[in-house]
Amino acid sequence: MGAESIRGTSENVLVAELFLDSMEKKSCGDQRQIFDTIKKVIPCGLRSTAICFRLLRRFGFQISEGIFDDFMDGDKKKFMSSVSDDDVGLLSLYNASDMAFHGEQKMDAARSFAMEHLMVEKKQLISSGGIERDVTHALDLPLHRRMPWMEARMYIDMYELEDGMSPALLQLAKIHFNEVQSIHQKELKQVGNWWTRLNMGKTISYSRDRLMECFFYVVGIVHDPKYGFCREKLTQIGMLIATIDDIYDIYGSLEELELFTQIIDRYQHGDGFSSPGHQIKSSITSLLLNGVPINFKE
Repeated sequence: MGAESIRGTSENVLVAELFLDSMEKKSCGDQRQIFDTIKKVIPCGLRSTAICFRLLRRFGFQISEGIFDDFMDGDKKKFMSSVSDDDVGLLSLYNASDMAFHGEQKMDAARSFAMEHLMVEKKQLISSGGIERDVTHALDLPLHRRMPWMEARMYIDMYELEDGMSPALLQLAKIHFNEVQSIHQKELKQVGNWWTRLNMGKTISYSRDRLMECFFYVVGIVHDPKYGFCREKLTQIGMLIATIDDIYDIYGSLEELELFTQIIDRYQHGDGFSSPGHQIKSSITSLLLNGVPINFKE
């Protein structure tokens, strides 16, 4: 089965996600009605059921693992062998299993069944030019553990090469991605200016400059474009933590680090500072001052 089969209804999946997002914000919608509505726009048997399950759980709606009963044998403990040939459905089932709760035996069976057959068929898919990229990508790391905007970037490239892709949808995705990227660039510039004002590179020369790394981590945690202020502050905190970590791991002697710890504790209680060594004092000044006067007791 070609790659177009798995993403040929990408527009419909997008419609389903927008529909669920709307229902979540309105805090309304009957579970059965929502399920039936999604199945109307994604009519593909096992694949549609798995996508419905994953999307509903992702958006916080209650959905039972029992929706997969139609694809299981009589005792509802194993999946029927007849669905093992549906590689697109198996991939969707595997992704859906990431949304399982602890103790859900049917979802555990679904994950084991899907993984077993996807691994067996992986070589065949590669040799036949099928959906090997999607299978390899899914087995490498669960979908919900990936950075949304990194996934969006990769998906844009993959979707552009598919047969039957929608030029309008592709153009909309590119415009949206570029707009979000522009927001992140402005945030990174703000954080970079803050880091430059601290002049940390000169006062603490042994400290690692991990600004881009910290910001990248934060984007993975807080990816919604509207939370720019939160991303900036978390990046600043990350940089200060990384610098303090370098002070403990690289520079300070045991005596200096004990004093450094005491100083930070005293600062938290507003007791003032005893005078540490020059380099440690510079570190504290850079880390804690940032425009706030601190009284060093000589």
